Amino acid sequence: MYLNSLRLFSQTSLWADSAVLLRTMALLDIAQPTNLLSALVPIQLEPSLP
Repeated sequence: MYLNSLRLFSQTSLWADSAVLLRTMALLDIAQPTNLLSALVPIQLEPSLP
């Protein structure tokens, strides 16, 4: 009984670890959204007043 429960615990912990790793890999592979209008956005300059 003890060895079966230990085996079950180790198997479920490996499943949980693999699920976390797969989720992390999927999140890292998602492309970052780019702003398509970035060339049209004006750049604000600080005024150089005396």
